Amino acid sequence: MESTWNRKLLIGATLSLLLVFMLGSKTFATTEFKLPASDIVAEDEFGESVSISGDLAMVGADGDDDNGIDSDSDYIYALEVPPGKATLISPSGTLSDNFATYEWNAAASSTWYYLWVNDSTGNQIKKWYTADEANCGSGAGECSVTDTTELADGLCKWWIQTWNDFGYGPWSDAMSFTVDTGTDVPPGKATLISPSGKITEESPIYTWNAVANSTWYYLWVNDSTGSKTILKWFTADEANCADGIGVCSVTPSTVLKDGSCKWWIQTWNEHGYGQWSDAMSFTVVTPLCTNIAGIWHGSETVTFTCCLGGDCETDTFSGTDIITIQQNECNISYDIDVSGFGSFPRKGTIDGNTIQLSGKFAILQPWCKEEKNKVDINGKVKGDRINLKGSGKVTGKCDGESFSCKGDSTSTFTRLSYSAAEEAMTGKEFTRESSTQLLNNCIKILTIMDH
Repeated sequence: MESTWNRKLLIGATLSLLLVFMLGSKTFATTEFKLPASDIVAEDEFGESVSISGDLAMVGADGDDDNGIDSDSDYIYALEVPPGKATLISPSGTLSDNFATYEWNAAASSTWYYLWVNDSTGNQIKKWYTADEANCGSGAGECSVTDTTELADGLCKWWIQTWNDFGYGPWSDAMSFTVDTGTDVPPGKATLISPSGKITEESPIYTWNAVANSTWYYLWVNDSTGSKTILKWFTADEANCADGIGVCSVTPSTVLKDGSCKWWIQTWNEHGYGQWSDAMSFTVVTPLCTNIAGIWHGSETVTFTCCLGGDCETDTFSGTDIITIQQNECNISYDIDVSGFGSFPRKGTIDGNTIQLSGKFAILQPWCKEEKNKVDINGKVKGDRINLKGSGKVTGKCDGESFSCKGDSTSTFTRLSYSAAEEAMTGKEFTRESSTQLLNNCIKILTIMDH
């Protein structure tokens, strides 16, 4: 419609205005209005002339002579039309929440507003709000509504359409925003912490900063052989960072070769794979033998089976003790004290972080004679911790009957300072029911049963 339109209409005592509202090339609403004049008579020629400018219409009554012959009268009307186009304000940019507050400039004559929102999965919101509900009932200022519909992470677009009793207004221009809560998208990139530089551990601890929405981590390690030495998935829980904050850590048992190594972490969750971390390099330089001389607190569990005169018995025992490891270059030894039986040694060697030990498997009662009595122990040193596994066997005769005992043990030693050892010993009696003592007791029980 032109902004100013002058046209003569010969329609008698009333004026009919046919208003056709167009959006593009399509007609959306057609409304006919009748404009009366309160004091007209047939001879006033009301509607003989009409002038329209914007939302105002001036209607002439050329024959009106209320103020004298040929004085004429003009009547001004405010045309009631559908509302104009809304101008969007926010949201735009990136949101960290799944829902938003939508703001736009009020359209003067709009009594309703239609909110349409698409997220990355499609349409999510199509809802009418009254001007009052949108906090702009006066038709001026800014309108705002907060819709609690959860939007998926990713790109979103939204629009507003206006409406009043005279029809629909045009749609606003689209406004885009991005939802990034870090929950409905693949995880981010991990930042590695250690190992790096030169290390002496052949099976190091791998640490990196947790990624908030990563539920799995993939560890890739190449050692000096150039092969894929470690390729393993760990859950966030297994990596000690299930809450998505802090530092993740894993300690694979794989032994790396001396030399240059490189490692990476890839993240993952149900929405896809994250980026690989930047690579981190380190070099394994293991000494000829690790120094483990000193005081250690040990705990041991032994499971064994003894047979005597055709009867067999299986049992499990455990105990604790304090030992002092002696070391001469790569030769190591320590004594085990067994109350009532004296002490006996464990001797062996350490190669890098690997320990090999041997000694007697059992102490026998005086009436028992051994034929074979040996335990072989091996393990690893990891910082201030030693993990050992043993397997032993003792055979012989008790009171003329053959017996045989075999068993397996696991033990863990933790390094103590002298002060810590003294404190640990104060007021406590440490017992070491090791394989030597336990199997001896088992043989003794079987001997009593036999008699």
